[in-house]
Amino acid sequence: MANSTLDAKVSLPKGLAHVVLRTLNFKPMVAFYKIFLGAYATFENEQLAFLTYDEEHHRLAIGNVPGTSEKILTSAGLEYIAFQFENLDYLLTAYRQRKARGILPIWCVNHGPTTSIYY
Repeated sequence: MANSTLDAKVSLPKGLAHVVLRTLNFKPMVAFYKIFLGAYATFENEQLAFLTYDEEHHRLAIGNVPGTSEKILTSAGLEYIAFQFENLDYLLTAYRQRKARGILPIWCVNHGPTTSIYY
């Protein structure tokens, strides 16, 4: 017999609020995302930075956590974060703007329904 509580769909989130990254390269990573996202810090000290590019308090938090070790390439974990742009023209403009700042993609691919640029 089916459990009606488990069969019911869960409430859907309105959106993704923020992502938190832990790093060994705190200052360079904060600087990179400020440039890459056109973001600014709503809070920043030597251990933590909250970055945003819109009305949200922060979209990306970056932490300088004591005891953090280098990632092993075969370990499980976050693979990438994808950002959406309004349309292909906006995406290509974003590419040109980042290229002008010395930020070049490592891979570009058309998946059919989407076109992606990986940095």
